[in-house]
Order: sequence, then structure tokens, then C-alpha cells
Amino acid sequence: MTGFKYSTLTARIFAALIDFVPVGLLYLINISVISPLDAAAAYITGIFVTFIFPLFYYIYLQYRYGQTYGKWVMKLKIVNVNPSQKITLQQILIREGIYLALLGAQSFIRLTGAHMDENTATLIPSSVNFYLSLALDVYFTADVLILIFSTKRRALHDLLSGTVVVFQSK
Repeated sequence: MTGFKYSTLTARIFAALIDFVPVGLLYLINISVISPLDAAAAYITGIFVTFIFPLFYYIYLQYRYGQTYGKWVMKLKIVNVNPSQKITLQQILIREGIYLALLGAQSFIRLTGAHMDENTATLIPSSVNFYLSLALDVYFTADVLILIFSTKRRALHDLLSGTVVVFQSK
């Protein structure tokens, strides 16, 4: 790929931190404002914060615009490694799907409380939650290490999906 300036690790970290703000705020509002008032409403908003909003934020925005709000602020864009081709929905689903699926499964277990009741038979053993956490940690660590040592600053999810994050041209 020529003509692109590859993203830096710092720019990607700041974009990720910016991306955390809307999700974090929604989560904070849910647990501190809605949950004390109405447990059923907190459950429904928890589903929105955990599943629906991330699908819009990470899948739709990146497919439609090639960037999330954090990437937009940092002037980063996701592009196909083949510059003559537009990024596809399949690439975005692969790029974000592994992380969102692991995080979603873990959030579902926590949201339903299926792993918390030690006095009765649980639907999902606590070891599942442990292994999901471990898988998230391993995936995230591999993602970051590959990003650090890649000459084109491609993380594991970029390699799997055939994408690269670049600075937007002006």
C-alpha cells in the first residue's frame, strides 16, 4: 500500500479511549441512575449498552464511514489492505466480531447473574466466565503485541480482516 501514512500506536490508543467514553457513560448511567430505581429497566438498558449500542457503534459506523468517533477525532480511518477496494461488511464483522462476541458472552453471563448463585445449580458454571475472561485477555494481549511489532501498525484483528488503520488524507 502506497500513499497512506499508517497509524501510530499512540493515535490508536487515544482513539480507543475516546471510543470508550460513550459506552462508559451509558454503562455508568445504567448502574448509578437506572438500576437503583428499577431493576427491570436496568436489565433492558443493560442489554442496550452491552449488545445493541456496540453493534451500531463498532460495526455500523466503521462499515459506513470507516471510523468510529474516536478514530474520527484522531483523524484515523480503516481501509482495505487492497487500496482499490472498499472495506466490506464482512471485513468489519471479522475485525470487530471476535472481541464483541467474547465481551458480549461475558457481559451476558454477568448481566443475567447466571454465574453468581453458589447455593443452587447454575445455568453457566463460573469457570465459563473465567475462560471468557482469559480468552479476552489473551486476544487483547496478542492484538496489542502484534500492533506494536507490525511495521504497518496492523493489529491481530487487522490481519484477520484484511484491514489497516491509516491517517486520513486531508
